[in-house]
Amino acid sequence: MSGFSERLLKLEADKKAGKKK
Repeated sequence: MSGFSERLLKLEADKKAGKKK
């Protein structure tokens, strides 16, 4: 289940990065 949390964090980071771009 730890992988799920990591994936969620990555998704949020990706969204933030996309908005920054």
